[in-house]
Formats: sequence, C-alpha cells, structure tokens
Amino acid sequence: MKREDRLNFIAQFIRENEIKTQEELVNTLLTHGIDVTQATVSRDIKSLALIKVPAESGGYRYDLPKNKEVLQSSLHKALAFDAITGVKMKDNMLWILANPGTTSLVKNYLLEEYSDDIFSSVYSHYNEVIERTNSIIDKSAILNIVEEIKKANKIYLYGVGSSGLTATEMMQRLIRMGFNVHCISDSHMMIINSSIASSEDLVIGLSISGETKEVVNALKVSKRNGAKTACITSFDESSITVYSDIILKVYNTRFIGRHKFINSQFSTMYLLDLISTVLLEDKNLEEKMQITIDAIINS
Repeated sequence: MKREDRLNFIAQFIRENEIKTQEELVNTLLTHGIDVTQATVSRDIKSLALIKVPAESGGYRYDLPKNKEVLQSSLHKALAFDAITGVKMKDNMLWILANPGTTSLVKNYLLEEYSDDIFSSVYSHYNEVIERTNSIIDKSAILNIVEEIKKANKIYLYGVGSSGLTATEMMQRLIRMGFNVHCISDSHMMIINSSIASSEDLVIGLSISGETKEVVNALKVSKRNGAKTACITSFDESSITVYSDIILKVYNTRFIGRHKFINSQFSTMYLLDLISTVLLEDKNLEEKMQITIDAIINS
C-alpha cells in the first residue's frame, strides 16, 4: 500500500475507532493486511500530527487535529518528504532529487513552508547591496558627473547586455530633463560613434566587470578624440577605468554569492537614482522633467 493510502486509512480509522496506543495501531494495520513496523507507524503518527484526547472508556486515545488545515499541512509535508530521494550541491545551488511525477508536490510544499524565508532572504540581500554600494560610492564623483552632464553638448551611453538595458534607462531619464542623449549597445555602432565623439561630448561606459571589450575600446577611442569620459563599474582597477576621467563605483552582487537570484544591475540603478536626484535639484531641469510628465499624461 502506498504511504498516501496508508495515511488516509489511519486518519479514517482513528476518526471512527478508539485507538489508545501505538502498539494497538500497529496491530490494527496488520489485521487489515497493511504491512508496517513500529517505526513506520511512529513516523505516520508524527506526519498526521495525531494528538491524545480523553477516551470515553477512560484513559486517552489518538485523535486528529481539530484544524483541518493542520491535517492537510501534515499530510502534504509527509508526502513531500517521502517523495524526496536525495539532495546535492552544484554551483552554489542545492539540488533536490524527487521521484518521477512528484516534483510539483515537493515544490509546492517548499514554497508553502519556506516562502517567508525566501522573501526575507531576497529582501535582506537587496538591502545589503544598497548599503554596501552606499559605503563605496564617491560623492564627489557623483557631483562631478552631474556637472559634466549639465555642460555636455551630447551625451553618449555605452553598454551591452544588462548594462545596455540600464544605459537605456539612464538615457530616458536624461532625455526627460532636456539633455541630448544617445544610448548605444551595438558594438559596431560604438566603433562608429566613438570615432566622431568630440571634446564637447560626454561618454559614459557601463560595465560591472570593467572588462567588456566593446565598451572599453569605445571609451578608449572617445578619450583619444578629446571627449570627457566616465565609467560605472564594480572594479576600480579594471581596464575601463584606465580610459575614464570619472569613475563611479558600485557594489557587485556576486560578492555576496547571490548572483543567480539578485539583479546584477540593482546597485547601478541605485546610483542612477542618486544622480537623477542631484540633477533634479536644479529647478530648470525639474521644470523640464515636469513638462515631459505632463506631455505623457495628456497624450
């Protein structure tokens, strides 16, 4: 008999009959042709969360939890743990092995049982990223980049992959403040654009590693052409910093071992919020931002 069926049988029998001891329950199951041991029944009693209540004949008997949710949770837990065949570690990940056809059962139980821990874990790690980024951010560098943004004729943002998406977000923010901004994530366009960058332009390269070849080369060419250059990276001795007049350092989420779960651009977005906030202290830029907001609302 499958464990699920055995547990259901015990629950039904306990509900309709008076069973006072574990030994009595073992004998009852054997009498009904259900092959069990004392250890098996002991585990089943825990799985069903059976309680002892006063018996009509005196003494105490087993009974089911009064709360149906407790019973269902106990059954769910018992079946889920019965389905797990092993666990192993691989690439900083815990792999749970389960019997074929039971993965959904195990997944649902783990989410139900540990969802609060999961949410708390993500929350704490995001907080850690912000705190550590805040501790390494150079405030003078932020003020410098704000001044360069304000006086630049054109602003070019270089980034590929997820850094390219962050660059796009930065472009949209600056455009809404009235700046002439271009975001470039295509490697060929970076070559073309950097070759025509001038001393009146500001070029910002985004690369968490600081070693993204396309971005590093584009910043190198831009600097050679006289453009003001800046970079956003997690490594202040990386290749991209060699060609940057202003270095904006952010915390790398990989440092806390959660790179598979935490947004790698989160610290950069925090930096963008800081830059945007400082820029909007300028009443003229704030008014331009409001104009774009009104245009969107009224469109």
